[in-house]
Amino acid sequence: KMPFQVKTKYDLAKLRLVNGVSEEEEETELELVFEKGSNLMSPLTVKWSAESGRAKKNFLVSLWKMVNEHMTTTPQFLNINYTMLQDSLSLSKTLKQVSLLGLPRTVRD
Repeated sequence: KMPFQVKTKYDLAKLRLVNGVSEEEEETELELVFEKGSNLMSPLTVKWSAESGRAKKNFLVSLWKMVNEHMTTTPQFLNINYTMLQDSLSLSKTLKQVSLLGLPRTVRD
């Protein structure tokens, strides 16, 4: 049997650090560090493990996009392949610009 797990919500605005643990594609673990209240000396560290390296990559790309589109101060990203993140962000911005112009998109996001 699978143990029951309680879903927990975290405030994206309090995210301060995303640690990919390793830039290796096979690595599935990740650490998210959140500000805990007004006390920066005792941050909340959440350890997260994906099913696969690809699932971790997809999560990081989604998180990177949300942070860059919705936050004024972005958290620090450590041990992460920045080329992958920048490429995905560039594609996202290009698709957004194309849709603003009303042009048909040939690439799916």
